[in-house]
Amino acid sequence: HHGLFSLTPIWLLSVVGCYLWLAPSKKPSLTPYSSPLTPSPPHFLLAATTLLITAVILTFYLTRPQLDRNYGGGTCCLRWLLWLTPFWLLTLLPAADWLSKSRWGRALAIAALVISVFSAAYATDNPWSHPWIFDYWTSMGWIDY
Repeated sequence: HHGLFSLTPIWLLSVVGCYLWLAPSKKPSLTPYSSPLTPSPPHFLLAATTLLITAVILTFYLTRPQLDRNYGGGTCCLRWLLWLTPFWLLTLLPAADWLSKSRWGRALAIAALVISVFSAAYATDNPWSHPWIFDYWTSMGWIDY
């Protein structure tokens, strides 16, 4: 209920995008310009850096005692990861480009974006509130803390 991908599934595209930029391309590029699906050295470096920084921050965060993780209050997201947003936005580009080629891919990307925007908009009144999934599960009686 406070998870990264449950609140903002659009970041799953960043994981796929990093994979697409890090995986060796089987097709040689016929033009001097590279598309988002044909990784160039800067794309490879950005994807590798994004994954490394994300892994370091998540490892640090998860090794902290539970009391240290919440800064003394509830929030609508994982604040330790907010500054990684520009990296994740850039690395989702190849996945978005790949999904845009089919109707189902576009629908999947739009659904992930709608859920992500709703999660972000839910906390605009008070960022120190619980996320919508937590509030929903609490109102349904599924969680009790």
